[in-house]
Amino acid sequence: MNKREAEFLAAQNSRLAKLKSHNNNGKGPDDENPNDVENNIQLQRKSFWSTFKDEYSSLSSRLDALKCSSGGNKHNATVYVTAQQRNAALSKLQDIQRTIRAIDHYIINSQKKLILSSASATTNDDDRSKEYLAADFRNYPMPDLPPADQRLVDVYMLELKESASTLQNIIVPKDKFRFRRYRAACQNQPIIELNQQQQGEKNKIDDADHNAKVKALHNLFNGMSLTNKNNCNIIVRNDGFFERRSSSSEDVESASSIGPDGDISTSFLVKCVCNCQISVEGVFESMHIIDATNTTLDIAKPIKGPVHVTNCQDTIIHIAFCRQLRIHDCANVTFKCHVGSGPIIEGCKQMKFHQRDYHHPQNNEDGEDYTSQNLYWDVKDFLWLKTLVKSPNFEVFSQEEEKINEDTHESCEKNTTATVDNKQESSSLQFENDTEIEQDEESSDEDEL
Repeated sequence: MNKREAEFLAAQNSRLAKLKSHNNNGKGPDDENPNDVENNIQLQRKSFWSTFKDEYSSLSSRLDALKCSSGGNKHNATVYVTAQQRNAALSKLQDIQRTIRAIDHYIINSQKKLILSSASATTNDDDRSKEYLAADFRNYPMPDLPPADQRLVDVYMLELKESASTLQNIIVPKDKFRFRRYRAACQNQPIIELNQQQQGEKNKIDDADHNAKVKALHNLFNGMSLTNKNNCNIIVRNDGFFERRSSSSEDVESASSIGPDGDISTSFLVKCVCNCQISVEGVFESMHIIDATNTTLDIAKPIKGPVHVTNCQDTIIHIAFCRQLRIHDCANVTFKCHVGSGPIIEGCKQMKFHQRDYHHPQNNEDGEDYTSQNLYWDVKDFLWLKTLVKSPNFEVFSQEEEKINEDTHESCEKNTTATVDNKQESSSLQFENDTEIEQDEESSDEDEL
């Protein structure tokens, strides 16, 4: 048995002894009357309810006095404007809240069978809370109440707590919630109002920035670029010049890929081309193909570095050889290529890769080695995360499979042609037979006449 249990049992024995001496008026325990005990319990309950109702009425009146205006109307809440008014009302409200908490502790401790009047069973908090209790509550514990009375006590206490909380929000209202960083950003954000003249100047600045970006893009690719072409047949020659033949006319235009410093371009940019046929016969370090639609691009010479393809649709690209092939945001693009490493696709669909092995000549002038294995089939889809499952966004075809498909297609065409010819022959024979029958019938009719 611990110290707390021993103190509880001692206090309980002391309480029972006091009750027996008070009820029996000097009688012994054997002479105690059960009717007197029941009457005593009823008297304790009546005393508790009388004291509790008085405390409840007093606290409710004090809360209403703080909440109501000077006229006494409960629906006209007082607005505490000055700091002195708020401090005075808040001090009174805190006294009321202390009394409510003291009564609440008294009820809880009595339910746990702790005797507040016993010094050994109380703590410093209990001693401070007893200052706000009525005399009957300080001297006697709460009697055992029926469940219905206990629920009624809980309802009264809940009403007092809610009224005190509502009054506290009236006296000291809470600030509207806002994120601190958002408020600081709103305060530090400069307010700029542009008139029409300023807006025009801003547009000029934007145009200058755009031109600077375009110029920087051309400088990035060493001045060699082919952009904004439609319905063209273009040949990029090995000497750094390219020819343009329009499909609508036979006009021929020529331009140079020589940079401003007199050096041949090392990178080649093809951008925004539609319905074009482009043949690249020059040798470049790298190549970028952007925004190509319904275009056939034939790169006849090997690319020493990577080939980047971005945002292309319905396009066929022949690549003699490249070290790397990077493809982004493309749809229905066919590659016939020799790649030194596995192609990488991201955000693509309906991609097709065909095997085209590059056979370099024996007298290789640039000294590069293009004999690496063709890894056209080792396609890596960065947006396909399932392992051991092939991505549905691409297909690969070897040269043997292409031959089989071509033979199958030719045989199907031959069978279809033979079937059509047979149908035509049979229909012509049937027509001849029908004609002969009609002639015989006519001749027989004439003989009869």
